[in-house]
Amino acid sequence: MLKSTLLTILSLSPLNWQETAENYANIKEWLKLADKYEAQLNLTKREEAFRKVIEIDPDNEEAHLRLDEKKYQAKWMPADEAEALEEKENNEKGLVYYGSKWITSEKADELREADRKKVKWGFTTKVDTEHLRIFSSYPVNFTRKISAILENEISAYRKFYGKTWNLNKTTTVLRVFIFKDWKLFSEQISRWLQIHEGVTGYYRWTNLTLYVSTSAGNENDEPSIIHTAVHELFHGLDHVLALANSRYVLSQLSSLEFKFPTWLTESRPNHFAHSIFGRQIIPGLISATPNRLLTDGLLTLQTAIESVQITEILPMDEMTFQNKGGYVNYCVTWAFVYFLFHGENGRYSKGFNKFLSNVHSKNKPKHLEEALGVKLAEVENEFRIYVKKELVPKVKK
Repeated sequence: MLKSTLLTILSLSPLNWQETAENYANIKEWLKLADKYEAQLNLTKREEAFRKVIEIDPDNEEAHLRLDEKKYQAKWMPADEAEALEEKENNEKGLVYYGSKWITSEKADELREADRKKVKWGFTTKVDTEHLRIFSSYPVNFTRKISAILENEISAYRKFYGKTWNLNKTTTVLRVFIFKDWKLFSEQISRWLQIHEGVTGYYRWTNLTLYVSTSAGNENDEPSIIHTAVHELFHGLDHVLALANSRYVLSQLSSLEFKFPTWLTESRPNHFAHSIFGRQIIPGLISATPNRLLTDGLLTLQTAIESVQITEILPMDEMTFQNKGGYVNYCVTWAFVYFLFHGENGRYSKGFNKFLSNVHSKNKPKHLEEALGVKLAEVENEFRIYVKKELVPKVKK
């Protein structure tokens, strides 16, 4: 968008050139300000900054997209509304969305049948994006919404961790299978691991594929489906990053991440999954969207915070993490990561990022303590106070 603005400037007469150049500079400044407010989690000021951009340039694509807006018939509007109108218009023409475009229902049936032979589970919807190939049992509008959120997650991951690790733009395409029928999901996943009804997502590193569902009886709990998809994609991004930086990967390539301890492997995905704002991922935000997983997690955290010992969780291997505490460990470590990044006015964020930057070789609790510059027992006491006074009340509001 900025490139086209520059071309417009160059084509103007001298009298109009200065005014348009000033507008271009103002747009850059307002976009920077929007980024600043987003980092501060000031969503009101963030939106005001983007609206200022739109006042100057009504067709500014970046501002509209980051406000969850999409253009339909030359008019910008909320993305969900635009896609619903687009679907209605194309359905009236006898077209359906499959892959990445609107095609005839006959052609879609041919493609769907070809995909069934490859994928086997009879998904009705397929959406292709730059980094994802999504097969889904849910309607096209909801699947497209998920695809937008997941693509934004990829951008947020690169932006949030770009200063910590060397992140090159990936060309890897991940597959995503979204099951409406939990039983069908469980039949597939049980080939690789023991599964119970609480398991709703799985990232299979050997074939770069995310498997996503929701618990039996909650098939229409869309926020939880999105939450699980974001969580599993995060595992996939860690894996892709590990493959791109082979020095971090174990000799058998059996490591999903760069030798992360289990608590980091499972807590960081929830840090993103609890930070969904519309179709954006804003790390540090606690989603205002009603979400069964977030609500249940905070209730669990509220109960567990008095008795759980974070210093006991940090050294756990995967098996112990899952079997001794399980869901409680997920909740507590998510809150701990949130605290280290954002709590106490970011007091520990620099030290935590230092720990993450060396995690491939120094990933023990003692290394975290060294990076933070404070005894973990002291950090844990501050963490408990923060959870009770700041975190749980914030979600309850």
